[in-house]
Amino acid sequence: MSLKITRRGTTLAEAVIYLAIFSLVMTSTIATTYQLMKTDEQLTERQIINEEADFINRKIDWLLTGATNINIRGPDSLEVTNHGRVYTLTLDHSDQSLTLNNLRLNSQRVKIEQLEFTEAPPNQLIINFEINRRNIHLEYLTPT
Repeated sequence: MSLKITRRGTTLAEAVIYLAIFSLVMTSTIATTYQLMKTDEQLTERQIINEEADFINRKIDWLLTGATNINIRGPDSLEVTNHGRVYTLTLDHSDQSLTLNNLRLNSQRVKIEQLEFTEAPPNQLIINFEINRRNIHLEYLTPT
């Protein structure tokens, strides 16, 4: 009479191989997820910066439309007379914000730096600034 030996379960070598394959799959999944999250965060920040730049552009456009007098009071200060009212657009260095008559125009999430107003002939106002290290260049026609 012969005894038949049947094997049940897995050997140690098989378990190690399965564990190695599982580890590779999990590592690649985690790395891919991390990269997707990082990319999403970068896109969100870029979108916020674009929205802030568009808002500031529209606000400056509103300020300059119909302006009767524009004075550059310094490299980071502009005084505009519009409909008989005087508006001052400045860079607040303490909290890195753009202000219009001391009212903050940008959100807390972005920092405005290196604001510069310059005049260029003929009748042109050039505004340069940075939003979170991204350069913004705006050009406007000024009243004659």
